Amino acid sequence: MKKIGRVVAYVVYLTGLLLIALLPANKYEWMWEMDPDIPAGAVEDASGNSALFALLILIAVVAVQFILLIKAEKNLDKTVSVILILFALIVWGVKFW
Repeated sequence: MKKIGRVVAYVVYLTGLLLIALLPANKYEWMWEMDPDIPAGAVEDASGNSALFALLILIAVVAVQFILLIKAEKNLDKTVSVILILFALIVWGVKFW
């Protein structure tokens, strides 16, 4: 794979992982930070839009790394892609599961 394509793939990966990390698990989290008198589970987010959007980002990130895994010729590149896929899954799982 050409070097510029690999760089673009890693930029997409890092951007997607950053978006997953920055998305709130509950859109009402800020309320508990502003007013500690409100119980932590008082307002629920029934829509689940942020979790769904994070899942779509996760699918895109894993797909990019899977393409790199398929195109990789060196074992080190394959190992790095597998580790990055597992890391993205762990970040998503910790945040939204």
